[in-house]
Amino acid sequence: ILPVKYGGEISYILPAIFKAGVGSRVRVDLAGKVYQGVISRIMDQEEVPALTPDGKEIHYKSILDVEPLPPILPTELRLWESVALYYLCSVGEVFKAAYPALQVKQEAVKPRKSVEHFLQEAAKWDAGVNDVIKLSGVQQKAYESIKGSFAQALGKPVLLRGVTGSGKTEIYITLAQESLRRGQNVLYLVPEIAISKQLQSRLKKVFGERLLTFHSKQTAAEKARIHRILQYNAAHPQEAAESATVVLGTRSSLFLPFGNLGLVIVDEEHDSSYKQTEPAPRYHAKDTAIMLSQIHKAQILLGSATPSFESEYNCLLGRFALVELTEKYYGATPPQVEIVDTIYARKTRQMVGNFSQKLINEMRRTMEQGNQVLVFRNRRSYSPIVECQECGEIPKCPHCNVYLSYHKYNNTLRCHYCDYVARFTGVCKNCGTATFKYRGAGTEKLEEELAAQTQELSA
Repeated sequence: ILPVKYGGEISYILPAIFKAGVGSRVRVDLAGKVYQGVISRIMDQEEVPALTPDGKEIHYKSILDVEPLPPILPTELRLWESVALYYLCSVGEVFKAAYPALQVKQEAVKPRKSVEHFLQEAAKWDAGVNDVIKLSGVQQKAYESIKGSFAQALGKPVLLRGVTGSGKTEIYITLAQESLRRGQNVLYLVPEIAISKQLQSRLKKVFGERLLTFHSKQTAAEKARIHRILQYNAAHPQEAAESATVVLGTRSSLFLPFGNLGLVIVDEEHDSSYKQTEPAPRYHAKDTAIMLSQIHKAQILLGSATPSFESEYNCLLGRFALVELTEKYYGATPPQVEIVDTIYARKTRQMVGNFSQKLINEMRRTMEQGNQVLVFRNRRSYSPIVECQECGEIPKCPHCNVYLSYHKYNNTLRCHYCDYVARFTGVCKNCGTATFKYRGAGTEKLEEELAAQTQELSA
């Protein structure tokens, strides 16, 4: 397996001087370039074709070297093959996504003090000392329902649908503690790095050194440390039983070398951040997590206050088991939500800029009570689009072919995909007129309008 977009197999001679097997990482020459690859299978000389279909002799290159790195686990290879088959890409592309840093120095992969320190600290974890989670009656009922579903159908995903603030995290932690007591690893998936940072301090109090956090913004050294710990545990199952880990991570943590995975948790399973769009493999972490759990025969729990339509449908079909949490943990009442028809409000002259008069009145009332107001707008820039009123031209990114957003604070047009930036002259390149109109409103425009409203409210 080579980290290239090639669907077939590439065969090399394995010289007798090398000790290698399936999963060994090797260096090979392909078209004059040296790659790091993984041995997917080994054949006897008699099984290897000597001639092409038209009768020409085939010349095989030899493996250049065997890397002194831990071998890829059979479960990893099975996951790569499953992902490649399901998402219509090559196994090599999955390998490249799983191990993006292919050039690793030998000294960086030898067990160091970091692995020994982890084993010593992990052994101190005591469920009796660290178990401070107390479930409410409703949580306990949901927890028992989840356990019952796990027992009835091993490998069948369970969807925990719980309203916001119902205490799903406490149930996740309780299940993770049980998995650690059995000597099994836990993968706790979250959609965003920001969420993992929020959870990290909370989970650290419960799991101590057994908590490992993995995401794309970590340093190469920290990623290598986590790889070494998991690879060591996979190679030493007896010791691993006393140092099972909870890996808190984003979608990239699916491809870590788990040896004994007992539980997979996918929090906020509906979130679009779980989808990998570029480059290949273009996978969805939730579906890939289900594949991973099936390969390891692990339990898998999906959680959300607003589950995805496909998960709801899978529950209706009986593919997923459904468990519900309908009460908030602290008995708080749900917030009052009111939808304002801004189209009607604009027609009846009840809009002030981008704000309805009703919202302005509510903000005034809240501020008069000495409270704060949060206005959320999930769009950067002053205006998402600028359009020429003469010819209809809308500036686009030359690289991504998407509309450029106008940022007023520095008078630039910016692409929010590739960060392409151009100075906004106000003159249309198509017709030469200066009749641009701003379409839509981003945070900068709302800030400008709010500043004026705040001055009026203060007055």
